[in-house]
Amino acid sequence: MTVPLRLGTRKSLMATSQSQIVADRLTALTGRDVELVGVTTFGDVSRAHLTQLGGTGVFVNDLRGRLLAGEVDFAVHSLKDLPTKPDERIAMAAITRRDDPRDALVGPVKLRDLPPGPAWAPVHRAGWPSCACSGRISTTSPSGETRTPASAR
Repeated sequence: MTVPLRLGTRKSLMATSQSQIVADRLTALTGRDVELVGVTTFGDVSRAHLTQLGGTGVFVNDLRGRLLAGEVDFAVHSLKDLPTKPDERIAMAAITRRDDPRDALVGPVKLRDLPPGPAWAPVHRAGWPSCACSGRISTTSPSGETRTPASAR
């Protein structure tokens, strides 16, 4: 009997959902069972604001540590949260196909039906510059900078 591969993942619903997709695909391709190993990272337990933590690596360093200690065989993590300087002891073996990467408006009405003037703040900093929002709403960046419809043009 073959021992299952151990896939390190953060315990959040999004992380475990993405990791399960990878695990299922790997099992389908290889026939090997894959076991998810939940890891609680410093970023998950700290109450400090992300900017106070230094930002980079707070959600991935504990996963890397488990990988290097041999506690997991591989890990799945969001590419956007990886430090720009890779750890030379670890190979990035694959990048999964992405769904539509654009931010979504979730609410009871369509964007075109919003009255003029509401403020909107994208969850991710990368989404902020691209939200022209049809000139009807002001946007606020994660750092607090406000862009009105007139200034976005």
